[in-house]
Amino acid sequence: MEKWLKESWFKVGVLFVVILSGLFVVYYFVVFLPKIQNYEMQQKCDKSAQEFFKDQNFSVIYGDSAQYECHFNKKLNKCFIKMDVINTPSKAIAHSVVDVLENKDYGQCLEINYKATMCWMTGQKNISSYYKWDDASKTFMNE
Repeated sequence: MEKWLKESWFKVGVLFVVILSGLFVVYYFVVFLPKIQNYEMQQKCDKSAQEFFKDQNFSVIYGDSAQYECHFNKKLNKCFIKMDVINTPSKAIAHSVVDVLENKDYGQCLEINYKATMCWMTGQKNISSYYKWDDASKTFMNE
């Protein structure tokens, strides 16, 4: 074995370099590249959601009482925005989940006097409370 190693050290070295290079290539395409692509899609989603929210004029009308969060759902390949708008004089809170790029509602919940009066989410029947609605919204806002 020792004699073989002395005679074949170059071949062993080349084999080691080839295997190591292969591992780096696999890591790049399987782990690193998808993370970069997901990051880029989240950045585009953030920008689109910001523009979408601005176009709705919620901040102009309600100020800090209007908030949003966005998420690029990799599994569904969609950019979702979850908006919460509080109308203090009427004690009403409106929550919604929208696909930003298609401008399609995926769920809404309206609370009046802090009681859910109407809540629904795509793929589910009427939902009885905001907390259940919020849990259902995680289907879109998380992966």
